[in-house]
Amino acid sequence: MAPQSNKSKKIPRESNRVDLEDVLVCARGIMNRDANQPRAVAYEERNFRGFFGCSVIVAYNLWCLLERVGSLPKCGCPKQMLWALMFLKMYGKESEMSVLAGVDAKTFRKNVKTWIDEISLLEPMVIIWENRLKRDIGNDCLINVDGTDFRIPEHGREFYSHKFKKSGLRYEVGTCILTGDIVWINGPYECGLWPDINIFRNSLVSNLGLNERVEADDGYIGEAPRHVKCPKSFANPRETLAMQQRIRKWHEMVNDRFKHWGVIKQVFRHEIRW
Repeated sequence: MAPQSNKSKKIPRESNRVDLEDVLVCARGIMNRDANQPRAVAYEERNFRGFFGCSVIVAYNLWCLLERVGSLPKCGCPKQMLWALMFLKMYGKESEMSVLAGVDAKTFRKNVKTWIDEISLLEPMVIIWENRLKRDIGNDCLINVDGTDFRIPEHGREFYSHKFKKSGLRYEVGTCILTGDIVWINGPYECGLWPDINIFRNSLVSNLGLNERVEADDGYIGEAPRHVKCPKSFANPRETLAMQQRIRKWHEMVNDRFKHWGVIKQVFRHEIRW
């Protein structure tokens, strides 16, 4: 009888009841490490983020949220959820990603699609407009808003993004100024047809409360000062410029974090759903 390998990949039972350690065990197996041999916390965290795009805690919380709302795929297990996160993080070819997962490409594709579909349905439970009111101290501006573009294959002039000089889709993202939470997302829009201010007028402006405004860059000056506070508005006090710049830098950091995910940073190769 052949001796058992020291790198035996212990996979938790195919059960909905998992804990943080189960997620780590599956991750170590996918990373071709001894599943039962922990490393230093910093090392584990760094490698987990490199493969799956988020911390172990975030991945475990994702599992718990899916379980709580009854959206775990039938016979789903943590390793399949990690395949989906790995795919979103790396966005490699399925033939290559399936090798990392240790399954054939068809099995990988089927499971990843199922998990991504279920994860996408969590948006209204995670991005909550009312969360802009957290820690509200009576300011008229509760969120900062900006548009961000993502690459797609060439689709013609209607999709032309001045940022990429190529085709793209534009999303409007709003973050709470006091908490940093993403509380609003709207899109996709064709980059060539929808400047930021038109996207704002199309939906977000009608969701603002009485006398509520948003912080934004000068691309929104057409709605200042009634709905927007921006640096070059005639009604914007000079003493607030430094604070507004800090707010916009924080929002740019949020936009940069989107690009940590390969599926967003690279040209999107799959079906675009409107």
